[in-house]
Amino acid sequence: MGLTRPLSRYPHRERRISRPSKLVIVLTCLCAGAIAYATLCPIGQRPHLANPDVERFGAFFVLGLFASFAAPRRPMLVLSLLVLLALGLEAAQMLIPTRDARLADACVKATGAVLGAQLGFTSWAFHRWIQRTFGAPPVPAPAPAR
Repeated sequence: MGLTRPLSRYPHRERRISRPSKLVIVLTCLCAGAIAYATLCPIGQRPHLANPDVERFGAFFVLGLFASFAAPRRPMLVLSLLVLLALGLEAAQMLIPTRDARLADACVKATGAVLGAQLGFTSWAFHRWIQRTFGAPPVPAPAPAR
């Protein structure tokens, strides 16, 4: 029986909490801001790239992807916030005189966000599985001191 005890509750190798890069968090916030602007601006200032449903789905898909990389260990929180954002932005369109809110548009936005987030969570889990299964390359031992 040793006189020392481990410094942490976890007796094995220290487990670190993974933190997303600041760039991913900034990209997520910028994407959410751009979507909020495009959703709430007057209809004449709204960018038009494709069919509106395709634009809605694609924008929220990208937002969901970024959000899943920003918080990879909190899937239910991310999914809940994305769906609430989609519903909230659609409801806020009722306050803009030139815009109209539709439940079908909110469903397209929420579907895009959920599918994008699920793709991100799945890819993150797949990446971790690959690392655990095949392992990282072994670290060479340090050279003996002379």
